Amino acid sequence: MIELPDKPNQRWVEYLEAEGRGTRNQKLGALDRFIASMLTLPQETWMRWAIELCEKHELKQLAITIRQPLFERVLLPALKMAWQSGVPGSLRLLAGLFDHVCNSKSCRLELPVELQSRDLLLREELRRNPNDQKAGLMLASSMARYVAQTLHELVVPEKLLLSAAVGLGHMICVVKIARKDVIQGQNLAI
Repeated sequence: MIELPDKPNQRWVEYLEAEGRGTRNQKLGALDRFIASMLTLPQETWMRWAIELCEKHELKQLAITIRQPLFERVLLPALKMAWQSGVPGSLRLLAGLFDHVCNSKSCRLELPVELQSRDLLLREELRRNPNDQKAGLMLASSMARYVAQTLHELVVPEKLLLSAAVGLGHMICVVKIARKDVIQGQNLAI
């Protein structure tokens, strides 16, 4: 992680300790003190720290839960400034934290209408950065889940296998229906 100055770093350590053993009130109190300390730093410093925390979350290298106050007051503003500045991957990182957006009306209002879903964030990331393989795979996976859910609603007695792939700049959701030991594949360009 980006090295923070002494006081915010101390507050972060205190928060992590509270997160590991404290009551809910102790955790949120320590988090509030950290956020207040963090926001006294130059904007560029806390933004870089927040983006790095989001990247660690995406890579599953973060051993803590991202709580809503941290998302609303530090991570979302940093990601918003990053995507508005054209930082590659920032919309993908926000898509990975989209449940936090859904949990807060004020967070939803921070996003323009054209970015108010996980898939719309990923599509915009791919429009801006067509070589972002992670965003492509996330979007293809989301579409595969949608197809599976849609087909689940239909009466389909056959076993259904779904996979998602990104190649040559095109996303393809591959639907395979298994019938009596015969696999038939059908590609649906999405």
